[in-house]
Amino acid sequence: MLEKIKEIIIEILPQTDPSLLSEETPLQEDLCFDSLNMMMLAVRLEEVFSFKFSTSVQFETLSDVCGYLSCRI
Repeated sequence: MLEKIKEIIIEILPQTDPSLLSEETPLQEDLCFDSLNMMMLAVRLEEVFSFKFSTSVQFETLSDVCGYLSCRI
């Protein structure tokens, strides 16, 4: 799952070096994710993992994304 999330992040931010992505990578601080990037991430997660967010979620790290998805899919 982590590898697929990394692929999605590279789609959203193509300039990102994949070797720098780990579970502990902070989305906002290290990747400069803004609200538009978060929305794009949410849309792609819904498409790729075939589910819908029912509430607003704030992800801090890639680990947060993985943890959220593991409880939903």
